[in-house]
Amino acid sequence: MAAFLDLVFTFREREEPETLTVFRAEDHISPSDAAFAHPKLDRSGLRVQHCFNLVGIEFNDKHDKEWPWFLRQTANYHSFDIVTGKALWISLKGNEQITKRLKKSIPAHSQLCPSALETAESRFTATLLTHLIIFQWCVENWPQFINFLEGKLNDQLEKVRLGPVTKMTEPEKIEKIANLRRGTTFNSAIGQVPPSRAGTLRKTASFQPPAMVKRISSRFLPEKKPAPSLPPTKEEEMKTVDLDLDFNQLYNFEELQKLGQLKDTMQQHHLVMGQNVNIMKEVMARYTTLFASADFRAHITPTAKCQSGLDSFMSRTRQLTRDMENLCLRLQSLISILESTEAQFHGILQYRNIRTGEYFAQSAHDSAKVMERMAVKTKQETVSMHSITILTLVFLPGTFLAVSCLT
Repeated sequence: MAAFLDLVFTFREREEPETLTVFRAEDHISPSDAAFAHPKLDRSGLRVQHCFNLVGIEFNDKHDKEWPWFLRQTANYHSFDIVTGKALWISLKGNEQITKRLKKSIPAHSQLCPSALETAESRFTATLLTHLIIFQWCVENWPQFINFLEGKLNDQLEKVRLGPVTKMTEPEKIEKIANLRRGTTFNSAIGQVPPSRAGTLRKTASFQPPAMVKRISSRFLPEKKPAPSLPPTKEEEMKTVDLDLDFNQLYNFEELQKLGQLKDTMQQHHLVMGQNVNIMKEVMARYTTLFASADFRAHITPTAKCQSGLDSFMSRTRQLTRDMENLCLRLQSLISILESTEAQFHGILQYRNIRTGEYFAQSAHDSAKVMERMAVKTKQETVSMHSITILTLVFLPGTFLAVSCLT
């Protein structure tokens, strides 16, 4: 089947994993296709065949402890001879996950035991079960991965939704941060107060009575065991954030980039999950149509056992697709929360800019008032200087003549 080569060529060295899934089918079950029979190889020439790939999520923390989840695909080709019942599977995978699963399934399922594969109908039922094993690999790790994404998202939500933004953008905090950026220290602030108070401030800054009291009391008083308490909530933890921290240490462009990267990752995995659902639905639709085909029923008798195997396959595959669809809805909900968090993050940055602009506008207004008072005072001093100059010009000549006459 030439379409399978497109899937084979995706297995190569690449920076990003393959996230596109496809399903291709090509059947030869009409009576005219019997001309391609090969009796020596026990091939009737009448066969159904299809290929597909699925992308699953696997855990591996050997290379990256912070992000141990990786997308991994498997490409599969299946051919089934409807006369002889011979099946061919070609499964490509970067590790041995699928191989191990198939080997473990043989003793666990009686339909896969060699003694049960006597008729074409029983072999057809075994091929359906093989599909289910691959589908289960595709679905099973997604709940844990979505829990992991939710934890990553909650780390960002704590800062955005519970952070003390209002307190950190008060004028006093903005002024303190501005002074720190200009190199202003606590010592320079002490130097601006009177000398009588400067020493007091230095002593107060170095005095720590709670620690001293604790050391003295620990020697003479029996130690009291602290009462057991519940762990602090997220709101209580965010209330203990050091408000003297620079605003940019909690809310900076790097944190915004992390939100964007997390959003891209969620959207990529949401797309992959939707594609996997479509592949499983296409396989179900294919076997539903195939089982209703007269050419197929001419060789595969719809016995009760065969019909039961098909019904079981359809039921379990529908359950897997429902599970994946529910996980898609959950992931979509996380994406919506992330989008609102990202918008709120932008709002926090805009709020900080507004508060900072208000502070500097008020500072400029205060500076303008000081300059105005200084200009008025300078004008008054200039008038006084003019008066003194006029008086000097009036009395200086007479004084000079008087002194000259006396000499």
